[in-house]
Amino acid sequence: MSGKRCMGCMNEQKAQYTVCPYCGLKAETAPDPSQIRPGTVLAQRYEVGFALKIGLYTITYIAYDLQREEKVIVKEYYPSQLCSRVDGGNRIGIRAGGEQKTFYERGLTQFLNEAKDLHSVSVPFLIPVQDVFTENATAYMVMPYLNGKTLEAAIEEKKRFSITEILALMMPVMDITDRLHQKGILHLNIHHI
Repeated sequence: MSGKRCMGCMNEQKAQYTVCPYCGLKAETAPDPSQIRPGTVLAQRYEVGFALKIGLYTITYIAYDLQREEKVIVKEYYPSQLCSRVDGGNRIGIRAGGEQKTFYERGLTQFLNEAKDLHSVSVPFLIPVQDVFTENATAYMVMPYLNGKTLEAAIEEKKRFSITEILALMMPVMDITDRLHQKGILHLNIHHI
């Protein structure tokens, strides 16, 4: 834990705990070396906690918006096959190789364009992008934190769904995708978190 906020759930701590009473994070838990150090403040506004998901191209963090005083999600462009953290810090360095720099820059541009497109639209049921910025030689997008069950957890819990249940889950996704396509936006990263 860092300061007065648990880096696993971003809940305020009234006293120093060795285990967070809200999420169970142990104070001595070390972050994955690919992620930003928990407690880092990005854009002079977002205090970053532990990663919620480390994917092939992005890392998704729980964070706290110091201006709005609320939990948020920060998504970082981090294609792990092309880059790594420099000197154990937060800055990203591109792995050796001319093509890798080109691929990294192309992906960064695509991430920024998608984030800016999503930031500029308001579509029902689409989690809005609240902020987009660059820092640490990469890019970030900020979205509201939604507390609840992920689709992955619901599938794991229930195992089987009826056609009616599947349609109820997928129709809003297809509607959102259609609305984005009508605006000329291709959302290239639709998933559960």
